[in-house]
Amino acid sequence: MAAPAAGLAAMVPAGDAVAAPAPMAAATATPGPRTSPDEAEFLPVAAASTELQKRRRGARVGPTEVQIEGSGFQYQLLVNGQPRLVKGVGYNAAYASLSENQRRQLYARDFAQIRLAGIEVIQGWDPIEYDGVLLEVAQQHSLGVVMPIDLPVSGDYANPEYRAELKAKIEERVNLFKGQPAVWMWGLGNEVLHGIRSGPRARAFAAAYPELADLVRALDPKHPVFYRDAEDVFVAPLRDAMQAGGVARPWFVYGINIFTDRIAPVVKNWQRQRWDVPVILSEFGPMAYPAEDRPDGYRWMWGVIRSRPNYVLGGFVYVWFVDGPDPLDPMFGLVDSDSQAVDGTLDAVKQLFESPEAQ
Repeated sequence: MAAPAAGLAAMVPAGDAVAAPAPMAAATATPGPRTSPDEAEFLPVAAASTELQKRRRGARVGPTEVQIEGSGFQYQLLVNGQPRLVKGVGYNAAYASLSENQRRQLYARDFAQIRLAGIEVIQGWDPIEYDGVLLEVAQQHSLGVVMPIDLPVSGDYANPEYRAELKAKIEERVNLFKGQPAVWMWGLGNEVLHGIRSGPRARAFAAAYPELADLVRALDPKHPVFYRDAEDVFVAPLRDAMQAGGVARPWFVYGINIFTDRIAPVVKNWQRQRWDVPVILSEFGPMAYPAEDRPDGYRWMWGVIRSRPNYVLGGFVYVWFVDGPDPLDPMFGLVDSDSQAVDGTLDAVKQLFESPEAQ
């Protein structure tokens, strides 16, 4: 996730009906490791509700085609030719060390809850967790997936040999999973520039990124490429590199991770970045709100996202589990380790994502 920008005044787009609730001081709790239950502890997954069964009937066999359509800051996302709003959540489960049977049961439990909350797509960060098992169960629940591709902050992007090794790993991953029906996009890098900050290494990464993105697109022309970074602070290096040479990349989406009231000016003023690409709020959540105010915080942020539907394709609520791997997950998590809601936020998300306006 992104570190919030400090000392910046809240700005709300004109006409917003709900003022941003005032946050509390930041929490300092860090999550403990999730215990790995024995298979005997699992109860059989309950029969899906009638609502979920209806959603599953549309599950595809074969690749899902996802495209970006538009230009001039007028965009829409098409999934199998139909316009879709991204109604997602960051899914931060750490199940890779469990048996395949345990993982399938846990994914089935989690994804049933996720779908019943009106969420249609998940994204993650660790490629080890996001594999064929997760994709198979996601497809059974008609759940889209942004597949993460790790671009290390420590990478030597100026070194041709390093780039060649990285490209070989990217090619292997894309070819392995591009035909899975649950795949919606490729999450090629997350907060790399946020980690590098600036200087020659940042410039080297930005210069290398178009080559890596073009490789993913050449391998898989059916799914967009999605880069995610902290707020709008690190747009310029990547923008300049992606625009160099005048190459059009209508399949690229920029992701914004943000947790403060700065979401309002960032969304409202995106066109001032002089980069004609669609955006998705790839991580959003109100920083350090008390439990009783969190639903209002998410409602307000979703309202900001929907205030610019022409170029903002939707967003991913941060984050599913309170006991995820990031130290701040306890502050943002929607559910506990049993996938049960910790407060009223999950119900608020369901209302937002299932409202007529979000269809």
